Amino acid sequence: MPKNKLEVEQIDQIFNALSNSDKRFNVTIYEKRFIISLLQARMGVNKFGQFNDYFSFFKCNDEEQQLVKGLIQNNYSLFFRNSLTFTVLEHVVIPSIIQYACQGNRKEIRIWSSACAIGQEPYSLAILFAEALRKIDVDLVFRIFATDKNGLNLEAARVGHYSYADVQNVTLNRLNSWFTQKGDTYMICDELKRNIDFSVYDILDSDYSCPPASIFGDFDLVMGANLLFYYEPDIQRIMIDKLTKSMNLSGFFVTGEVERDMVLKHKNEVYPFSAIFK
Repeated sequence: MPKNKLEVEQIDQIFNALSNSDKRFNVTIYEKRFIISLLQARMGVNKFGQFNDYFSFFKCNDEEQQLVKGLIQNNYSLFFRNSLTFTVLEHVVIPSIIQYACQGNRKEIRIWSSACAIGQEPYSLAILFAEALRKIDVDLVFRIFATDKNGLNLEAARVGHYSYADVQNVTLNRLNSWFTQKGDTYMICDELKRNIDFSVYDILDSDYSCPPASIFGDFDLVMGANLLFYYEPDIQRIMIDKLTKSMNLSGFFVTGEVERDMVLKHKNEVYPFSAIFK
Protein backbone atom coordinates (compact mmCIF):
# COMPACT_ATOMS: atom_id res chain seq x y z
CA MET A 1 0.00 0.00 0.00
CA PRO A 2 1.16 3.63 -0.50
CA LYS A 3 3.42 4.86 2.31
CA ASN A 4 2.66 8.56 2.14
CA LYS A 5 0.39 11.19 0.64
CA LEU A 6 2.74 11.90 -2.26
CA GLU A 7 2.53 8.27 -3.38
CA VAL A 8 -1.27 8.32 -3.19
CA GLU A 9 -1.32 11.39 -5.44
CA GLN A 10 1.04 9.70 -7.89
CA ILE A 11 -1.12 6.61 -8.04
CA ASP A 12 -4.11 8.80 -8.89
CA GLN A 13 -2.02 10.37 -11.65
CA ILE A 14 -1.17 6.91 -12.99
CA PHE A 15 -4.88 6.11 -13.05
CA ASN A 16 -5.52 9.33 -14.97
CA ALA A 17 -2.71 8.57 -17.44
CA LEU A 18 -4.13 5.13 -18.13
CA SER A 19 -7.64 6.48 -18.64
CA ASN A 20 -6.45 9.32 -20.87
CA SER A 21 -4.46 6.96 -23.09
CA ASP A 22 -7.63 5.10 -24.07
CA LYS A 23 -11.07 6.62 -23.44
CA ARG A 24 -12.63 3.13 -23.63
CA PHE A 25 -10.52 1.97 -20.70
CA ASN A 26 -12.18 2.76 -17.37
CA VAL A 27 -9.60 2.07 -14.67
CA THR A 28 -11.98 3.06 -11.86
CA ILE A 29 -13.97 -0.16 -12.14
CA TYR A 30 -10.96 -2.22 -11.00
CA GLU A 31 -10.19 -2.96 -7.36
CA LYS A 32 -7.65 -0.38 -6.21
CA ARG A 33 -5.58 -2.65 -3.97
CA PHE A 34 -5.11 -5.05 -6.90
CA ILE A 35 -3.75 -2.23 -9.10
CA ILE A 36 -1.47 -0.91 -6.35
CA SER A 37 -0.07 -4.42 -5.84
CA LEU A 38 0.47 -4.70 -9.60
CA LEU A 39 2.30 -1.36 -9.70
CA GLN A 40 4.52 -2.37 -6.78
CA ALA A 41 5.40 -5.54 -8.69
CA ARG A 42 6.32 -3.43 -11.72
CA MET A 43 8.57 -1.32 -9.48
CA GLY A 44 10.47 -4.48 -8.56
CA VAL A 45 10.74 -5.67 -12.16
CA ASN A 46 12.14 -2.27 -13.20
CA LYS A 47 14.39 -2.07 -10.10
CA PHE A 48 12.90 1.08 -8.60
CA GLY A 49 13.10 1.31 -4.81
CA GLN A 50 10.89 4.39 -4.50
CA PHE A 51 7.46 4.90 -5.96
CA ASN A 52 8.20 8.46 -7.14
CA ASP A 53 11.14 7.15 -9.22
CA TYR A 54 8.86 4.58 -10.86
CA PHE A 55 6.22 7.24 -11.47
CA SER A 56 8.73 9.46 -13.32
CA PHE A 57 9.64 6.47 -15.48
CA PHE A 58 5.99 5.48 -16.01
CA LYS A 59 4.66 8.84 -17.20
CA CYS A 60 7.35 9.10 -19.89
CA ASN A 61 7.20 5.51 -21.11
CA ASP A 62 4.34 4.57 -23.44
CA GLU A 63 5.46 0.92 -23.54
CA GLU A 64 5.24 0.61 -19.73
CA GLN A 65 1.81 2.25 -19.74
CA GLN A 66 0.49 -0.23 -22.30
CA LEU A 67 2.05 -3.14 -20.44
CA VAL A 68 0.40 -2.09 -17.16
CA LYS A 69 -2.96 -1.69 -18.87
CA GLY A 70 -2.64 -5.19 -20.31
CA LEU A 71 -1.76 -6.61 -16.89
CA ILE A 72 -4.78 -4.89 -15.34
CA GLN A 73 -7.04 -6.53 -17.93
CA ASN A 74 -5.19 -9.82 -17.23
CA ASN A 75 -4.60 -12.54 -19.81
CA TYR A 76 -3.22 -15.15 -17.41
CA SER A 77 -4.72 -18.63 -17.23
CA LEU A 78 -3.81 -22.32 -17.15
CA PHE A 79 -5.37 -25.58 -18.31
CA PHE A 80 -7.42 -27.14 -15.50
CA ARG A 81 -6.72 -24.19 -13.22
CA ASN A 82 -7.90 -25.00 -9.66
CA SER A 83 -7.72 -28.79 -9.52
CA LEU A 84 -10.58 -29.22 -7.01
CA THR A 85 -13.00 -27.25 -9.18
CA PHE A 86 -12.19 -29.28 -12.28
CA THR A 87 -12.35 -32.56 -10.36
CA VAL A 88 -15.88 -31.71 -9.18
CA LEU A 89 -16.81 -30.57 -12.67
CA GLU A 90 -15.58 -33.86 -14.15
CA HIS A 91 -17.11 -36.27 -11.66
CA VAL A 92 -20.23 -34.46 -10.37
CA VAL A 93 -21.33 -31.46 -12.42
CA ILE A 94 -20.82 -32.60 -16.01
CA PRO A 95 -22.52 -36.00 -15.49
CA SER A 96 -25.44 -34.10 -13.90
CA ILE A 97 -25.65 -31.72 -16.86
CA ILE A 98 -25.60 -34.60 -19.34
CA GLN A 99 -28.29 -36.50 -17.41
CA TYR A 100 -30.54 -33.43 -17.27
CA ALA A 101 -30.11 -32.80 -21.00
CA CYS A 102 -30.95 -36.41 -21.84
CA GLN A 103 -34.05 -36.38 -19.61
CA GLY A 104 -35.26 -33.29 -21.44
CA ASN A 105 -34.57 -34.83 -24.86
CA ARG A 106 -32.26 -31.95 -25.66
CA LYS A 107 -29.71 -32.15 -28.44
CA GLU A 108 -27.17 -29.59 -27.20
CA ILE A 109 -25.39 -28.64 -23.98
CA ARG A 110 -24.51 -24.95 -23.76
CA ILE A 111 -21.51 -23.53 -21.87
CA TRP A 112 -20.22 -19.97 -21.47
CA SER A 113 -16.54 -19.30 -20.70
CA SER A 114 -16.89 -15.59 -19.96
CA ALA A 115 -13.25 -14.46 -19.78
CA CYS A 116 -11.44 -17.09 -21.78
CA ALA A 117 -8.06 -15.30 -22.19
CA ILE A 118 -6.08 -17.34 -24.76
CA GLY A 119 -8.29 -20.41 -24.52
CA GLN A 120 -7.02 -22.66 -21.72
CA GLU A 121 -10.34 -22.67 -19.85
CA PRO A 122 -12.71 -23.46 -22.75
CA TYR A 123 -10.36 -26.12 -24.09
CA SER A 124 -10.15 -27.70 -20.61
CA LEU A 125 -13.95 -27.82 -20.51
CA ALA A 126 -14.08 -29.21 -24.04
CA ILE A 127 -11.79 -32.06 -23.02
CA LEU A 128 -14.03 -32.96 -20.05
CA PHE A 129 -17.28 -32.84 -22.03
CA ALA A 130 -15.81 -34.74 -24.99
CA GLU A 131 -14.51 -37.48 -22.70
CA ALA A 132 -17.81 -37.70 -20.80
CA LEU A 133 -19.89 -37.99 -23.98
CA ARG A 134 -17.57 -40.64 -25.43
CA LYS A 135 -18.51 -42.93 -22.53
CA ILE A 136 -22.22 -42.97 -23.34
CA ASP A 137 -24.31 -43.64 -26.41
CA VAL A 138 -26.51 -40.54 -26.73
CA ASP A 139 -27.36 -38.13 -29.52
CA LEU A 140 -25.99 -35.10 -27.70
CA VAL A 141 -23.39 -32.44 -28.52
CA PHE A 142 -21.89 -29.54 -26.56
CA ARG A 143 -21.22 -25.97 -27.60
CA ILE A 144 -18.87 -23.65 -25.68
CA PHE A 145 -19.25 -19.91 -26.19
CA ALA A 146 -15.85 -18.51 -25.23
CA THR A 147 -15.66 -14.74 -24.90
CA ASP A 148 -13.08 -12.13 -24.01
CA LYS A 149 -13.00 -8.39 -24.48
CA ASN A 150 -9.48 -8.60 -25.92
CA GLY A 151 -9.55 -9.57 -29.59
CA LEU A 152 -5.83 -10.46 -29.59
CA ASN A 153 -6.49 -13.03 -26.87
CA LEU A 154 -9.17 -14.61 -29.03
CA GLU A 155 -6.89 -14.80 -32.05
CA ALA A 156 -4.38 -16.77 -29.97
CA ALA A 157 -7.17 -18.95 -28.56
CA ARG A 158 -8.42 -19.88 -32.02
CA VAL A 159 -4.91 -20.97 -33.03
CA GLY A 160 -4.62 -23.08 -29.88
CA HIS A 161 -0.84 -23.37 -29.59
CA TYR A 162 0.59 -23.58 -26.07
CA SER A 163 3.90 -23.88 -24.23
CA TYR A 164 4.79 -26.58 -21.71
CA ALA A 165 4.17 -24.06 -18.90
CA ASP A 166 0.58 -23.66 -20.15
CA VAL A 167 -0.16 -27.40 -20.09
CA GLN A 168 1.61 -28.37 -16.86
CA ASN A 169 -1.72 -29.38 -15.26
CA VAL A 170 -2.70 -31.64 -18.19
CA THR A 171 -2.17 -35.37 -17.67
CA LEU A 172 0.10 -37.25 -20.04
CA ASN A 173 -2.85 -39.27 -21.32
CA ARG A 174 -4.75 -36.10 -22.21
CA LEU A 175 -1.70 -34.51 -23.78
CA ASN A 176 -1.42 -37.54 -26.05
CA SER A 177 -5.16 -37.62 -26.79
CA TRP A 178 -5.99 -33.97 -27.34
CA PHE A 179 -2.73 -32.25 -28.35
CA THR A 180 -0.13 -32.62 -31.05
CA GLN A 181 3.38 -31.77 -29.93
CA LYS A 182 5.78 -30.02 -32.26
CA GLY A 183 9.04 -29.09 -30.56
CA ASP A 184 8.15 -27.11 -27.44
CA THR A 185 4.65 -26.30 -28.71
CA TYR A 186 1.46 -28.20 -27.84
CA MET A 187 -1.31 -27.78 -30.42
CA ILE A 188 -5.01 -28.39 -29.64
CA CYS A 189 -6.69 -30.94 -31.90
CA ASP A 190 -9.34 -29.81 -34.38
CA GLU A 191 -12.03 -31.98 -32.80
CA LEU A 192 -12.10 -29.72 -29.74
CA LYS A 193 -11.97 -26.52 -31.77
CA ARG A 194 -15.15 -27.48 -33.64
CA ASN A 195 -17.11 -27.30 -30.38
CA ILE A 196 -16.02 -23.79 -29.40
CA ASP A 197 -17.26 -20.42 -30.67
CA PHE A 198 -14.78 -17.61 -29.84
CA SER A 199 -16.16 -14.06 -29.90
CA VAL A 200 -15.38 -10.60 -28.52
CA TYR A 201 -17.68 -9.66 -25.65
CA ASP A 202 -17.36 -7.43 -22.59
CA ILE A 203 -19.42 -8.66 -19.63
CA LEU A 204 -20.07 -5.02 -18.70
CA ASP A 205 -21.64 -4.29 -22.10
CA SER A 206 -25.11 -3.03 -21.16
CA ASP A 207 -26.50 -3.64 -24.65
CA TYR A 208 -26.46 -7.44 -24.36
CA SER A 209 -27.49 -9.71 -21.50
CA CYS A 210 -25.37 -12.57 -22.88
CA PRO A 211 -22.87 -13.09 -25.72
CA PRO A 212 -24.58 -12.17 -29.01
CA ALA A 213 -23.05 -15.28 -30.60
CA SER A 214 -25.11 -17.44 -28.22
CA ILE A 215 -28.32 -15.63 -29.32
CA PHE A 216 -30.36 -16.44 -26.21
CA GLY A 217 -28.03 -17.63 -23.42
CA ASP A 218 -29.78 -20.46 -21.52
CA PHE A 219 -26.46 -21.95 -20.40
CA ASP A 220 -25.99 -25.20 -18.51
CA LEU A 221 -22.63 -24.00 -17.19
CA VAL A 222 -21.23 -20.48 -16.81
CA MET A 223 -17.57 -19.89 -15.99
CA GLY A 224 -16.75 -16.64 -14.19
CA ALA A 225 -13.53 -17.84 -12.58
CA ASN A 226 -10.64 -15.56 -11.63
CA LEU A 227 -12.46 -12.55 -12.96
CA LEU A 228 -14.54 -10.89 -10.23
CA PHE A 229 -11.75 -10.05 -7.79
CA TYR A 230 -10.23 -7.51 -10.19
CA TYR A 231 -13.27 -5.25 -9.80
CA GLU A 232 -14.86 -3.03 -7.17
CA PRO A 233 -17.76 -4.58 -5.17
CA ASP A 234 -20.55 -2.77 -7.05
CA ILE A 235 -19.12 -3.99 -10.37
CA GLN A 236 -18.79 -7.51 -8.95
CA ARG A 237 -22.49 -7.52 -8.11
CA ILE A 238 -23.40 -6.42 -11.64
CA MET A 239 -21.25 -9.19 -13.11
CA ILE A 240 -22.57 -11.93 -10.82
CA ASP A 241 -26.14 -10.91 -11.61
CA LYS A 242 -25.52 -10.90 -15.36
CA LEU A 243 -23.64 -14.18 -15.42
CA THR A 244 -26.11 -16.10 -13.26
CA LYS A 245 -29.17 -14.75 -15.09
CA SER A 246 -27.79 -16.21 -18.31
CA MET A 247 -28.09 -19.78 -16.92
CA ASN A 248 -31.01 -22.11 -17.38
CA LEU A 249 -32.94 -23.32 -14.31
CA SER A 250 -30.61 -26.25 -13.70
CA GLY A 251 -27.41 -24.38 -14.58
CA PHE A 252 -24.15 -24.17 -12.62
CA PHE A 253 -21.98 -21.10 -11.97
CA VAL A 254 -18.22 -21.38 -11.40
CA THR A 255 -15.92 -18.80 -9.81
CA GLY A 256 -12.30 -18.87 -8.71
CA GLU A 257 -11.08 -19.96 -5.27
CA VAL A 258 -10.52 -16.40 -4.06
CA GLU A 259 -13.99 -15.31 -5.23
CA ARG A 260 -16.09 -17.86 -3.34
CA ASP A 261 -17.07 -15.46 -0.56
CA MET A 262 -18.47 -13.00 -3.12
CA VAL A 263 -20.96 -15.60 -4.31
CA LEU A 264 -21.63 -17.70 -1.19
CA LYS A 265 -24.07 -15.12 0.18
CA HIS A 266 -26.20 -15.41 -2.98
CA LYS A 267 -25.83 -19.05 -4.13
CA ASN A 268 -25.44 -22.57 -2.75
CA GLU A 269 -22.08 -24.27 -3.29
CA VAL A 270 -22.54 -27.77 -4.71
CA TYR A 271 -19.44 -29.18 -3.00
CA PRO A 272 -17.38 -27.56 -0.18
CA PHE A 273 -14.65 -25.24 -1.46
CA SER A 274 -15.31 -26.18 -5.09
CA ALA A 275 -16.35 -22.62 -6.07
CA ILE A 276 -19.21 -24.18 -8.07
CA PHE A 277 -22.70 -22.87 -7.33
CA LYS A 278 -26.35 -23.57 -8.09
